[in-house]
Amino acid sequence: MDSKKICGIAWAILAGIGYGFHFFFYSYFQSLGGEFFNIALLWSVGTVLLFLPILLFSFIFSKTTVKESLKIKNIALLLLLGTLYATVFYLEMEAFKYLNSSVVDAIIFSSPLFLMLLYKIFDKAIFSKTIYLVVFVMIFAVCLMSDDQKASYPGHSLTGIFICLLAIIVYCFFLYFLDKVQSHQTIMPFFVIVCGYLISVLTAAFIFGKNMQVIPLITTDGSLLYAFLFCLISGVLPIISLGYSMRYIPVVLVDILQIFEPITTALAGALFLMEHITYTTLCGMALSLLVCLYITVSETVCSK
Repeated sequence: MDSKKICGIAWAILAGIGYGFHFFFYSYFQSLGGEFFNIALLWSVGTVLLFLPILLFSFIFSKTTVKESLKIKNIALLLLLGTLYATVFYLEMEAFKYLNSSVVDAIIFSSPLFLMLLYKIFDKAIFSKTIYLVVFVMIFAVCLMSDDQKASYPGHSLTGIFICLLAIIVYCFFLYFLDKVQSHQTIMPFFVIVCGYLISVLTAAFIFGKNMQVIPLITTDGSLLYAFLFCLISGVLPIISLGYSMRYIPVVLVDILQIFEPITTALAGALFLMEHITYTTLCGMALSLLVCLYITVSETVCSK
């Protein structure tokens, strides 16, 4: 079995796990009264600070200069990617206001279909029919894991669906351009993306007149530790893992393997919040693992 493919799959799974914890910690800080802009500011500032020592060590051991690791012409695009990254999370959180989680997850996790369309249009890529089947099985598995019986808000379903579709489009363009501009030498581009995220959150908060109060979120007992884990596990880890996975396997496969996000969220809720895991959720998890296993052993899915 191709070691590069296994490495890429491992990085993609780590990214999915990181995003799963992202939504878990987001829910925690939301329960403390935090709104999107407050939580996003906490995440972006903390992630930037955690990135700095990692960058320092990477430059020391690789002996690569900042100029060598990052082309100046790519900085603007990387900052734009940070804005897209923030926009995706904002749109997804907004969608939950209009639709139940089952519907939101089903629409969001159909993103590989649009991503394949992007690569067909711009790169003339060709995909096997098996990949489409894998995507539909993944969507079904995610619906099983959601198992949300809460009704959507009457009259707002179309608004929620529109927001979800917009989130998919933004996310797919984020993945597409990240695949094009990422560096194969250092993690510097990922740091610039987080800086772009921070700049976009501050700009949007200023434009919409949002009150950016982060301190109340970290003064509750234990919340400072949660904030550190929030920035490390759901900030630094998924961004680096996402970029590294693209070096070994196609981006569409990376997107499919984000199915570990809802698995992680469900398990974290059960372990830390004593939430009940239903048999339907377990069936969805088992189906998701089968999808991952198939991708790993299938010869029709080639490494990069």
